[in-house]
Amino acid sequence: FIIIAVILVLIANIAWWFNDEIFDSEEFAQKTVQVIERQEVRDAIAAEIVEESFADQPLIGQVVGNVLEPVISGLLGADILKPAIETFAETVHTVLTSKPQEISIDIAGIVEFIKPIATAVNERLGTQINTADIPDTIVIAEKGDIPSIYTFGVVMLWVGLFSTIIGLGLIIWLIWVNHGDKRRYVLKTIGFTIIVGAVIVLIVLEAIAATILSPIDNENLGIVATNIYDVFVGVLKWQNWFLILIGIVLIVLGQYLPAFKERYISLNESLRESRAKRRKVKEEGRAEKEKEKEKAENEKKES
Repeated sequence: FIIIAVILVLIANIAWWFNDEIFDSEEFAQKTVQVIERQEVRDAIAAEIVEESFADQPLIGQVVGNVLEPVISGLLGADILKPAIETFAETVHTVLTSKPQEISIDIAGIVEFIKPIATAVNERLGTQINTADIPDTIVIAEKGDIPSIYTFGVVMLWVGLFSTIIGLGLIIWLIWVNHGDKRRYVLKTIGFTIIVGAVIVLIVLEAIAATILSPIDNENLGIVATNIYDVFVGVLKWQNWFLILIGIVLIVLGQYLPAFKERYISLNESLRESRAKRRKVKEEGRAEKEKEKEKAENEKKES
């Protein structure tokens, strides 16, 4: 039962992460935009834009790349392209969670800045850059390159709900029905199993990163994909580290449960004694006041 309960908790952890981070369109778009605003990612996209723009003129692309790439990278972090980046993030989410389609970034705003720079480079270096050939969009992924995970997401939504209820229910029941040394054993076993399970998940996440990202043979797009992967999977990793912390707490609790129990009993006894003393002091004070009052009344009668 313990292993089943822990497996269900680990599945629930992954399911809730999936639904909160991947299936939530606003959260996904927001984090994707934040990733694209990173310097490393902007530089990679800028390099890809230059390569795409001068695909038919690679030598010229190498010449002007050092000039254009820093400019484009800076523009990607400016407000002028924020709507285009947000649209790109929403498109990626749509492809992942519903229907396959081409994923591209609208760089029309950048092209207007590239054209005068290209003209200046033509005049200075004697090159022949045709600004009309610079595309308004850069294709990041062709239709069908990224599979839809809509069905998987719906399944994970229900799996997460039932795994949470059943897994946590089993753990609480196992702790509740056992007493004494048996409860200590259950607590330590649950804690150890959670730690082992969470560590396995962390190892698997590291292992599958290469499997997921290796099909991307474009160096620039690989940088973009790696950063996006690290941001979203990083949340799942922190969730698993939190589970490891919970496992440690359960082991400590199981190991020192008798001491905690004795401490709790001792604390309760101390509190009861303290309350009894305060009650006694109040009663003595009240009795003393009654005596003084009675004495005052007697003295008044005698006078």
